Amino acid sequence: MDAFKIENYEREHGAGTFIPFRHLSESEADQVLHSFKERLHLPVQSDYGDISRFIFANSFVMKDVDAESEEFDLDSIVRQLRFDAADLVYLNWYRFDKIDELRFVDLCEKFDDIWYPSSDDLDVFDRNMNWLISVEHSGSIRALRIG
Repeated sequence: MDAFKIENYEREHGAGTFIPFRHLSESEADQVLHSFKERLHLPVQSDYGDISRFIFANSFVMKDVDAESEEFDLDSIVRQLRFDAADLVYLNWYRFDKIDELRFVDLCEKFDDIWYPSSDDLDVFDRNMNWLISVEHSGSIRALRIG
């Protein structure tokens, strides 16, 4: 999680009030990346570009859903898609080298404090890696069912 997001939140809500999360170590992020490639049946040597192309080619854009809108509700989207969200989810901020783990309920509740429009491209998935939701910097949402 970017430090400025925590600072912005805590400036408004008080020190130490940002939601609990855990930033994965480099080796943990590598393990997640390796597992993700396996779930997608991609070769081990695949790079982030290969993964991005796979996600883009196999996911679909959710029409009339905009992460920037006041009505945006990630929990409703996950339920609408019939994705089973585990208690903990991963947030992939870049190329599977910056990954945070937090409770799904916290992500849904504080989404606007976590994802910043125009600057963040964010992939959300859980440990089972049966689904992925990409929130693009433009606010559009792509969804992928895996397996």
